Amino acid sequence: MLINRDEGISNVEYNELWDRIEKEKSNIINKDYRIEKILKTIQSHKPNKDTILSNIEIIYGEIFGIYEYVYHTVIDITAKVDEKSDTIRKTYRYDSIIHIHCRACQIALEILCLLKNGFADGAFARCRTLWELVIYSNFINTYGESVAQAYWEQAREENPSKNAVWAKEASCFEKNKKAQGGSITFDDIRRNCKMPEDVIESWDNFNIHSSKVVHASPIATFGRLLNKKAIEHNALVVGHSIEGLWFPVKYALLFLFQSTNEFTSMALGEETFKQYYLKSLVHEELLNQVLETTVFLSEWINAANYLIHPFESTFLANDSK
Repeated sequence: MLINRDEGISNVEYNELWDRIEKEKSNIINKDYRIEKILKTIQSHKPNKDTILSNIEIIYGEIFGIYEYVYHTVIDITAKVDEKSDTIRKTYRYDSIIHIHCRACQIALEILCLLKNGFADGAFARCRTLWELVIYSNFINTYGESVAQAYWEQAREENPSKNAVWAKEASCFEKNKKAQGGSITFDDIRRNCKMPEDVIESWDNFNIHSSKVVHASPIATFGRLLNKKAIEHNALVVGHSIEGLWFPVKYALLFLFQSTNEFTSMALGEETFKQYYLKSLVHEELLNQVLETTVFLSEWINAANYLIHPFESTFLANDSK
């Protein structure tokens, strides 16, 4: 059989190539052949992968242990509060905030999975989603039930808008014609959040870095978290890497902590919650547990940041050269 070809390549060569392709197509139909081929390829790359993952565990094992401890502690305190909150689940604010928080917890665990497998940029990209969730949570907490209801209802529309139309219910957008028309950006929401200055500063710093590495831009392609070492060794990284893992940890823990604060402060501050437990010690006990857990979590996160500091110092030193 003859097929079209570039000049200089013989009919014989092309026919041999086509025969190999046809043979391989026939082989792939066979399950035993597929399994053998898959295992052979995977096994040939396994030693390199195992070496990288082993080094990650040696260097970051304690940091990741703290991360996982914080995650489970957050889940436990959330479950305790939610268990006692049956009477207020009907509020849009509670339902929206707890769903946002649960999603934040899920993403925090996804980030840890990516980190343990050596994917710093993937983890950092998920950090950005985690950051956005905390912003939304704070915005809903700040502007109340009508905003929460709009957020809740937009999710249930048959053809929901891709824009944050729900946010126009907030008092900060009452006199904003652009916002009332439904044209509200994430930055519009972020700028109208009410959070401590140091937290906002940390998030602004995160935004600068995440914008550089998350998107499909030139700076994201050439400025990946793991690229500095790769460039030094004239290498291109296409898989697992030990480089840059400390960076997502720093922000993921901060955002998970803040997401927890948004949920607990909302739940324990709800008037219906207080009224329901007015004649018991449940509210006070939960409040004390949340306060204690918040302090402990803060200290554990400080411990993780202490362990991260040598990596950060090296990064900043190299960055200034």
